[in-house]
Amino acid sequence: MFGGQLKFDLSGFKSMRFEIEAKLAALHLRLPQAVFEAVKTRAQAQGIPYTRYVRMLLENDLVKSR
Repeated sequence: MFGGQLKFDLSGFKSMRFEIEAKLAALHLRLPQAVFEAVKTRAQAQGIPYTRYVRMLLENDLVKSR
């Protein structure tokens, strides 16, 4: 609509973190199946890949411990 006021429903808005820094190191991690499934479920609930979710957990813990 031109000339009128636009209204947007942002109730479903989710904040997003942009992944800018290059990921040059890798980590291989073996987990019990139940822990792995729980991680995947939590990541899916946030709408992100489980690898990004694990990285966010690690980053958040490191920030807290500073």
